[in-house]
Amino acid sequence: MKKLLLFLLTFVIANCNSQSDKSLDKLKNCLIDNDLIGLNEAIIVFEKKLSEKYVGQNIAKAYLSYLTDINLMNIRPEFFQAKDSKQIIENLRESGTFFKIWVLPMSSESLLIDTEGIMIDSDTDSNAQNSKRINLVELNPIGEYQKCLLEKLENRDLKDYLNLQKEIPRISSGLTSKTLLTNMTESDFKNELNRLVITMGFYYEMVILFETK
Repeated sequence: MKKLLLFLLTFVIANCNSQSDKSLDKLKNCLIDNDLIGLNEAIIVFEKKLSEKYVGQNIAKAYLSYLTDINLMNIRPEFFQAKDSKQIIENLRESGTFFKIWVLPMSSESLLIDTEGIMIDSDTDSNAQNSKRINLVELNPIGEYQKCLLEKLENRDLKDYLNLQKEIPRISSGLTSKTLLTNMTESDFKNELNRLVITMGFYYEMVILFETK
């Protein structure tokens, strides 16, 4: 009996792992294994944070709740400053995957934020001296990540989002999240590739922004 239970447990775990990795396997012909490992780790860390923030919600529902909070600007900066999230970005930089996803603007623009994470005008705001500077990034319009997802994604709304990022770099996440919320449902976030787009574009891009200087 114990051997049978062990076999069933092993089978269930292996099957779950196979299902969770299956969608990202679709990217294998345009991204290397190290890229996929890094992206999968990024999803795991982010979804852990979603589970902690939206207690009692399944992961698909939590993605919708997160996009709602992004749209309403209802998330404090600390959510993007977690040590493990910063480590994901560092790992992506070291592996080279970072540069397949993002590029720095040619003008090396940056913004000032106050202690609440609100953007301020350094010329007029009296709190500028107590503020921190954040760097801006853009989705790499010719990077392997962008090209690969546009080829493999089936969701039209997310394809439109990626194409819009090419046309209007750094467009407001509040605006794009509102559009996605209008058209996407909980069932859309049962797909790993769809979750990947949100993970990288609406979470880790913010993690980079809050790497204050």
